[in-house]
Amino acid sequence: MLAPICLIAQNQVPEITNLTLTPDWPNLTLDISYDVSDNENDPLEIALQFSDNGGKTYALTGQIPVTGDVGFPIQPGNRSITCDITTLANSSASFTVRLVADDKQAFDIQALVNEVDSNRLRANLEFVEGIRHRTAGNAPLERDPGFY
Repeated sequence: MLAPICLIAQNQVPEITNLTLTPDWPNLTLDISYDVSDNENDPLEIALQFSDNGGKTYALTGQIPVTGDVGFPIQPGNRSITCDITTLANSSASFTVRLVADDKQAFDIQALVNEVDSNRLRANLEFVEGIRHRTAGNAPLERDPGFY
């Protein structure tokens, strides 16, 4: 049986939790509150994006005035944003809102590639290799999949 492997990440991605959106229709504003964390406590770039086509594109983003904890640098913690949704309220379309946190840390692909063990990869492939048949080839797949 092959032992499971765990890679130590260079940098953890920021995480947004407790996201709430509260529209204030009389004042045509949208209040957004969220918690954002980053294991390395890096300053973050927070982007609020709007789409009127189900999230295929976010072309409306620059047309919506926003204030609060958006842009760079934003420190991790409990944050809030207020948007003027006058432009959205005058439309009959529905809208998708996306909040993105970026810690602006470069990802070192070569370091990840260096973590690949070609011998282990070959052993994993040989472990599942077998007869290619829908019923006769199940034996390799029914063995202990401890290598995942």
